[in-house]
Amino acid sequence: KIKHESKVSDFIDLNIWKRKSVCCGTIFVGPYGEVMVDPRFLQKCSVHVKPKPVQLPKMPNSLFTIEKMIESELKNFESSNKVNGNNLNKEESVKKAEPAIIVGDPESDEGFYDKPSVSPTNSI
Repeated sequence: KIKHESKVSDFIDLNIWKRKSVCCGTIFVGPYGEVMVDPRFLQKCSVHVKPKPVQLPKMPNSLFTIEKMIESELKNFESSNKVNGNNLNKEESVKKAEPAIIVGDPESDEGFYDKPSVSPTNSI
């Protein structure tokens, strides 16, 4: 199951790093709790192996498909507009959607204009 190669990498100084057995193999722990892993000494155990996803059966005539849900919502929306008397033609709906822009209206000003620049040294 786990590859036991007795030769530890020369990179791992066993005077500093101590071997520790864990469920998946062996790790090396440093003096301050840091952990070093040599993949040759590890293999995922049954606790850490991800199970294969279960394939759900395909249902050809599902009651809740995205298309059916959208279609249902559109019908509900259209019927609520008819009940409320909101049967606007396209031109009227565009007029309601876009507010009129009045020239000189401070709310419609983007704030871009030429302003004389004043140096901080000139303002004293």
